[in-house]
Amino acid sequence: MVVIVIIAIISLLTYPAFQWYRVRAQKIACQQNLKSLYVATSTYVNANGDRWPQIMFNSEKEAEYADSWMEALGQFGISWGNFICPVVQIGLKNPNYLEPSKHRTDYMGGVFVDQPGSCRKWPKQPWFVERQDSHGSGNLMILTDGSLLDLNQAQELGGQPQ
Repeated sequence: MVVIVIIAIISLLTYPAFQWYRVRAQKIACQQNLKSLYVATSTYVNANGDRWPQIMFNSEKEAEYADSWMEALGQFGISWGNFICPVVQIGLKNPNYLEPSKHRTDYMGGVFVDQPGSCRKWPKQPWFVERQDSHGSGNLMILTDGSLLDLNQAQELGGQPQ
C-alpha cells in the first residue's frame, strides 16, 4: 500500500512536467506544418513565374478554400495533415478532416497580387498565419524569409509584421 501511495504522489508531482512537454510537442508539430507549407509554397512560387497562388477566402465556403490550397500545393508534397493544427484538432474532438465536407485549413495563406515577386518583396510579411491562438503565445506565422514567429514575438520586434 505504501508503494502505491508513493507512486501516486510521484505521478501527481510529475504530471505538470509531462503536460508542459505535451503542449510544447504540439506547438512544434504546428511549427513543422508551417515550415512544410512554406517549402511547398516556395516551390510553387518558383515553378509559377514567381507568382503567389491566387486563392480567395470565403468564410461561408471554408472547405472550398482548403481544397484550393490543397490543389495548389498538393503536387509539392503537402498532405491534408499539414493544414491541421494538432491543438485545434484535439479541441474539435478529432473530426475526420479527410472527409470532403470537413476539409479545413487551420492556417490562412497570405494575399498577394499576381505580380512576379510580390510575395517576396517584403521579408517580414507573413506567408501563413495560424487562424487562432492555439498555443497561448499569439498566432504562429511563417514569414517571407522563412522565419517562424508568434504574434507576441512579432509585436516585441517592433509592431505588426509589414
